[in-house]
Amino acid sequence: MAKINRKKLAILILVCLVILLVPCSLTIDKVRVAANLSERGALGFNNLMADVLWVETIQYMGEAKKITDEIATTIYQKIERITDLDPHFIMAYRLAGLTLSNKRPELSIRILSKGLENNPGASWEIPFYAGVISYFRLEDYRGAVRYLEAATTHPECPDFIKRFLARATTEVGSYKDALLLWEGIYEETESPTERGIAARHLIRLCSQIMEISTDRNLVAKAKAILRKISE
Repeated sequence: MAKINRKKLAILILVCLVILLVPCSLTIDKVRVAANLSERGALGFNNLMADVLWVETIQYMGEAKKITDEIATTIYQKIERITDLDPHFIMAYRLAGLTLSNKRPELSIRILSKGLENNPGASWEIPFYAGVISYFRLEDYRGAVRYLEAATTHPECPDFIKRFLARATTEVGSYKDALLLWEGIYEETESPTERGIAARHLIRLCSQIMEISTDRNLVAKAKAILRKISE
């Protein structure tokens, strides 16, 4: 029997697994991941397994109607395994960081810190998300500044992050700052899933501003953002 090329065999196995694991109802992000699996699978068995687990995790997250403590812990454990297999899986760190930020911000920071350690300088999003979560969810202002500084060293770092870093070094968080950051994530990210998470944060934040804020300009800004999201 002719010897089968190992890379072609890995890709063939991966395609079979994807057929079994990925339903037609996956979101745009899931379809995009599945379409690119063969390229990543050719890099080695660990990457192959990381991709299979990633599709499984995306499906699990998509089926979860609400992120509970138990679901958040499970997502964290899955992402830990994925990033152990493939330490350079940037999207996994980013998506997990945002997904866990509300329910388990400490786990969010843990996975984002791992991503930053394994991929220094590779992404402005990872340290930026860590900075946002440290600042607004954990009230760790020194940690936030440290992460934001790391984000600003990336050549593609958006200007709004640099502006927020300037504020973060002198101020405590405010609705105005939070609105600036989540709007920035919503507009800058290329991932439909991350954009959806940012939209949910914005809807909740804008509703709070419209309910309790006495700043007319801020309320007007919140209303404008809600209209933009609903378009």
